[in-house]
Amino acid sequence: MQQKKIGLYAKHLTGHRKEYLDFIQEIIPSQQSSFKNLFLKKEPIIFLMIEDSPLTYLFISIYRSIFQLKTVGFLFRPLPIFKKDTFRMKIKYLFLRVLKLIPKIQTILIVPDSLHIKFEKICDGWIYDMQLWDISDDQLASYKDLRANYTNSSLVDKIKLIANGRKVVCAIGSQNKRKGFHIFADTFIENPDIRHGYLFIFGGKLEGCTDLLEKFERFGGMSFNRFVSEEELIALYASSDLVWAFYDEEYDQASGIFGRALQFGVPSIIRSGSLVDRLCKIEKIPSLALTTDNINLKSLEDFLKLDKIEGKNYKINFKNTSILNLKKAIELS
Repeated sequence: MQQKKIGLYAKHLTGHRKEYLDFIQEIIPSQQSSFKNLFLKKEPIIFLMIEDSPLTYLFISIYRSIFQLKTVGFLFRPLPIFKKDTFRMKIKYLFLRVLKLIPKIQTILIVPDSLHIKFEKICDGWIYDMQLWDISDDQLASYKDLRANYTNSSLVDKIKLIANGRKVVCAIGSQNKRKGFHIFADTFIENPDIRHGYLFIFGGKLEGCTDLLEKFERFGGMSFNRFVSEEELIALYASSDLVWAFYDEEYDQASGIFGRALQFGVPSIIRSGSLVDRLCKIEKIPSLALTTDNINLKSLEDFLKLDKIEGKNYKINFKNTSILNLKKAIELS
């Protein structure tokens, strides 16, 4: 008999959504569902990202609960609900509080609910961000081969040539103000001591910041201002001594760049007091938590004297906990 599959719903599959969908299908019996199948599908439905279609999640989940059908939704950005005093956030809070009263609806955070005292008011459970535990054995092997020079890469070779013995700090993925590109670039431009000891690189398409990009490159920063492939992303991680995950205060949420870096064993620069910083403190993850006032050569040098991160150990723990919590939410034994 063919096994019944849980439904996965995403309004669209841009960004990392396709990766999330594929990854969930690997760990639980599931398949993508169309909008019309959401109403009366007997198996549980998982909304991949509540923020993409909040009203759909609200009405569909309540409708399904009338027929005792389970609905689960992943909430990616819970913090603005408590930090932004806006009408929209107040309504969102009210909706989530109502949904929490209905047993057949499970709102799941992608960060531990212990990271904020009020998170438990709007969620029924949590998992770790999938980008903290999704690296495949093949991807890890590729990273290790590049790191050990067992595999040739023109990108890695070019970075080594430009670095000329300096340490490498890399900002990976799409770049914009929310991702802290202005802080990243200004740190390199304004600190000659850092430029002497470190090469700053970014790989990914930059949104705006044209003048700042020109200045960054003029001062010796290295840029790959374009879409980068998966192979190139791994090469960037393999070339890095530190990964930039110091994002703007308005972008305080789980970070896939930080998560991938952790799995590869590359330490990250993060914003002090951010959700990622709180996660690192709770899980005892070595990271360099700074403010805009103390990003300097000494802070970088002192941190890099520490032992390497054993990313594999974190990944195993995060994966096991997340799968257990997810199966509990969808009542899958």
